[in-house]
Amino acid sequence: MNGDHELCNERTYPHPVAAVWSAWTTQSALDAWWGPDGFSTTTTRFDLRVGGEWRFTMAHATYGAFPNRVRYLEIEPGVRLQYLHDAGEGSPPERVMRVEVTFQAVEGGTFVRQRTVLASAAEVERVKAFGAVELGRQTFARLAAWLASSL
Repeated sequence: MNGDHELCNERTYPHPVAAVWSAWTTQSALDAWWGPDGFSTTTTRFDLRVGGEWRFTMAHATYGAFPNRVRYLEIEPGVRLQYLHDAGEGSPPERVMRVEVTFQAVEGGTFVRQRTVLASAAEVERVKAFGAVELGRQTFARLAAWLASSL
C-alpha cells in the first residue's frame, strides 16, 4: 500500500475480538453504528462472503442520502476484512477505495486498524478536504458507543 494514497483510522475497544468482529460483520449492528454523527445507515443487501456485497444508504437530514457499495475481497474471521468501497455501479475508478480492516487482541480489548487506499494522492486530498478524517473518527466513536451499550 502506498502511504501518500492512504487514510488510516485506529482505535482500541475494551471488548473481545469476537464482539468487535461481529459489529463489523452483522447487518443489524452495522445499521446501528456505521457512519459519522447525524447519519443513519439502511442496508438493502448484505452478503458477507468473498465476492459478496453490502449495499447501503447513508442518510443525513441536512446533507441528503448517499448510496454505498462494499465488495468483499478477503475475509479472515476475527482477523481481517478486505473490500472495495464505492457508490455503486458507475463509480469513477478514481473513487473506488480499497479498504483493509484488521482486528488484533491486545491487553484489555481489541485494536482495530482501518487502512483505506485511494487512487492517488490528489484523491486523498479531495476526501480530506470534505472532512473524511474527522468523519472516520466519528464513525469509530459511534462503534465504541454502540459496543458499550450493546454488550
